[in-house]
Amino acid sequence: MRLTKALLPPFIIAQTAFFAGPVLAQATPEKRFLWRVTGASQPFYILGSFHALRGSDYPLGRQVDDAISQCKRFVFEYDVRHTDERLWTKKIKEAQHYAAGETLKQKVRPATYAYIQKIAKVRASEYNDVKPWGIAFFMMSHPYYHNVYGYWGVESYILRKASMAEFDGLESLDEHIRVLSDMSDMESEVFLLQSLVYMDRNAANLSKEITTYKHGDTDALPAFTTQQDREAPFITWRLIEHRNAQWIPRIEKEMKSGKPTMIVVGARHLCGAHNVIGMLQARGYKLEQL
Repeated sequence: MRLTKALLPPFIIAQTAFFAGPVLAQATPEKRFLWRVTGASQPFYILGSFHALRGSDYPLGRQVDDAISQCKRFVFEYDVRHTDERLWTKKIKEAQHYAAGETLKQKVRPATYAYIQKIAKVRASEYNDVKPWGIAFFMMSHPYYHNVYGYWGVESYILRKASMAEFDGLESLDEHIRVLSDMSDMESEVFLLQSLVYMDRNAANLSKEITTYKHGDTDALPAFTTQQDREAPFITWRLIEHRNAQWIPRIEKEMKSGKPTMIVVGARHLCGAHNVIGMLQARGYKLEQL
């Protein structure tokens, strides 16, 4: 483990987790992390995403490509198609830094700060004004992820295949950034500590997690986060469960648009406790996993 200036895709820290269950639970090989809303006037799909993948992880499956070809509108977690990269960079850099006069050393426990100093390969001045979640996202790297890129993520794949479609987001850019920037000092420190503790295991089990995803195994995928969820349920609530609840009325609005639409969110949002699929079903919608 080392701290660097290398930027990792947010998926690596936020949605890859320790695999705590069996290698693969029994799954139907033909299933994918894809659901169709039955009875809709126009095709309406919900697709689970990995925001960063390897080129070797393709193809994703005939069902996924067929569904993409039927849709004229795609709604991501936030609108990556129309978000200015310079604006995103400016906002996230501002969010990850402490206000003037505040430092990392003041905000985390002495043991945590001492450990960061021990593993860092850069001067303390390069990270001492960075919040712990910012260190986890933007200053950590692992050699196992050398071939994992956002370019191969599901959102980027859709952008290339459906470049003339409409694109939108369930969250505004500011809402998306606040998922992290609104963390309390304690939440931010725990987020970093979990990233440090589980990084090696996460990296070693990435292939198993992707295989689970490609088999559409909604029972096995949440097992990757079982231990972390138990240790810090408030992090799971912030990253997954609260956002799921916020998205439901926005997804319902998209359903009423009458346009062939695909909702694309991280696969972890579609399984486990308080997931999007279950919430929609509880409201009376019929969904079929394909």
